[in-house]
Amino acid sequence: MRLAWTLAVVAAIAWSGGATAQSLEETVLPLQRSGAQSMVRREGPDVVVVDGLNWEVRVTDPAACTVRITDRSRPAESRIRSDWGTGPVKPSPNLEALYKEIYLGRVIPGDINKVPQVISTRNGVVVEQIVDANWRLAGSPGDEVWCQFWPDGSKSCSDSLTVERISIARGLPDQDERTTRVDRALVHLYGDLCKGAAKRVPF
Repeated sequence: MRLAWTLAVVAAIAWSGGATAQSLEETVLPLQRSGAQSMVRREGPDVVVVDGLNWEVRVTDPAACTVRITDRSRPAESRIRSDWGTGPVKPSPNLEALYKEIYLGRVIPGDINKVPQVISTRNGVVVEQIVDANWRLAGSPGDEVWCQFWPDGSKSCSDSLTVERISIARGLPDQDERTTRVDRALVHLYGDLCKGAAKRVPF
């Protein structure tokens, strides 16, 4: 389903309660947390911290809709047990990413689609899936839509971002509310906050 069609449907459903427009840094949270509610505290213009998770969400380039997410609780070291789990515990440098940046202005709104989440396969054939589980946000060919930055100065990037709207966890009591939050955030993001990339082709 294209986002353009979804704009009208979700706007009528999700905004019928007259919700106030959220800032960019708050709007990305449902997309990063599968629709879970977030309690935040503001620490300055374009910066919020998510209570409980201690995530810092910072808009680094408002015009380009670039958001940086940093886990403030990330330890400098991790402790691992040597000798395949039988030896003493030793400190080791934490090799997890320092932070993630999402370049939402590079996403092409007209190319946002729902994509399935495969639950199980048999002999290479999908036997169970949730057909509308995720949104796929893609950029122009070659664009980096999000990157993780590592302690050694390197980064790993992707030209698309998958956002979970329906969890594979069964029986979540607030699943419908979570899905609505994700859809509403996406509509607000590309209906009000970010214009999106001009589509380019590699020729």
